[in-house]
Amino acid sequence: LLIATVFASIFINSAMFSVKEKTSRTFQRLAVCDMKGWQIYLGYALVLVPIGFFQMALILGMIGMISPGMIALTPILLLKLTVAVALIAFVAMNLGQVVAYLLKSEVQVIQAVLMLLLSMLFLGGIILPPEGIANPVRYLILINPVYHGMTVLLDLSSRGWSLSQSLGQLSILLGLGLV
Repeated sequence: LLIATVFASIFINSAMFSVKEKTSRTFQRLAVCDMKGWQIYLGYALVLVPIGFFQMALILGMIGMISPGMIALTPILLLKLTVAVALIAFVAMNLGQVVAYLLKSEVQVIQAVLMLLLSMLFLGGIILPPEGIANPVRYLILINPVYHGMTVLLDLSSRGWSLSQSLGQLSILLGLGLV
């Protein structure tokens, strides 16, 4: 639930922010001043990543209220979850900007984002376990950031793994964010 919520909201917001700036020609106006591409990206990150952290705090708070003692939120676990959520936010923000760059209108972006989001959630293990998916389609899981994010969260929270033990999944998430 945590990964799906954070990924979906940041993916949708990033795509919509980017396509609105693209259609309103804000990027062309910013090219006249001394703004660099990384500064615009940092502006997105300063808005969208705290939204992901706020959602993480809300969901963890709700879990604590509904079933106290289900997850022992130690400071170490909170730090590990923060790293995982930051990586998911990074991947979702980049993916949203790529979708907005490839498409021309807000309607196209909304349709593409919803189609991608539903397929990523479906193949991410939320609805079906990966073992229940047909073999040819199972290879798509390897490039699905939702699957890797859910795996990292399960490893960190349920299995009690450290960040170094989850380094493989975290590096895959980082690689997907950089592509």
